[in-house]
Amino acid sequence: MPIIVNSQPSPEFTPISLKTVYNRNGAQLSVEELVEESFVEKDYALTGENVIRGIPFHLGAPDGSNLLFLRDEAVTLHFDEPIPAHYLVFIHTAIPKRVPPDADGITRPARGTALLGDKIADYELLYSDGTVQSVLIRRRFAIGEMQKNWGDECFECVPLAKPVGVPTISERMAAGESTRESFGRSQTRIGSDSTGLPANYWVYALENEHSDKPITGIRFVPSSDALLVFGLSATMLKEHPLRWGRRHKALLTLPEDVSVGRPDEWGRYPGLGIDLGQIISVTNRIDYDNQHWEQSYNNKAGIRSDNQVIVEYCAHPAARFTLS
Repeated sequence: MPIIVNSQPSPEFTPISLKTVYNRNGAQLSVEELVEESFVEKDYALTGENVIRGIPFHLGAPDGSNLLFLRDEAVTLHFDEPIPAHYLVFIHTAIPKRVPPDADGITRPARGTALLGDKIADYELLYSDGTVQSVLIRRRFAIGEMQKNWGDECFECVPLAKPVGVPTISERMAAGESTRESFGRSQTRIGSDSTGLPANYWVYALENEHSDKPITGIRFVPSSDALLVFGLSATMLKEHPLRWGRRHKALLTLPEDVSVGRPDEWGRYPGLGIDLGQIISVTNRIDYDNQHWEQSYNNKAGIRSDNQVIVEYCAHPAARFTLS
């Protein structure tokens, strides 16, 4: 798979390699491992030095083993040295599990296509003092499935790709640009960019309840079902790293000869980015002649500033803007 970089990496994170526990190549998973024949002959690996939702990850190489297939036995990852962390952020996904209906043709209890709350594994944090913190990994909570139907959202994890801020049709028309969006959909200003991935991947932040203890490793303990683990990153941020705050606005003064440019079809600006969040819109500041407004004529338009922009955004408190 191509490298996915959706922003500059946040300096608040330290990527951790899973190379020592990778045991499969993403292009060589079998029908027996993936359960459904339609999933075979695709490359599910995420590779390279990636930045996902502003978080850096050291992922596998295209050749050789580049993911952890977890099903039959526990796997332990030993860190090169003990690390402190408030959160450990995983990229993983669950192989689908389907419960056959009973003799009446009814599935009991009905928990959805992706079985809500179904245990799939335990992730155990290993501390330097020999103690362990075990965290339950459940479907549609800490992990979602490779194939997601409408409504099968998760409560404790987020999709791999950031949501994007889509310009409205009015903004596109004012700039003399064409648009593929319908009027109603553009009013939500929300879109999604799946980046052409072959499956759904999920990003989960596991909270370390004993952040005063150095972590020496992680033990992945499967239940009877299978999942894939791709990447890991650690942070000392105290606020949940995947939880963005409310929408805000910022007034940015740009350096001379710097422009944020026009947004692409996904609302991304070539000259302005943000790591732990997303930009919703960028507009030039309008300067009004407040000193002489009583003497001015009715509805006199302001003057668009060349070097100041108003940025509407949604982000984590530790997010950073980047200009390029």
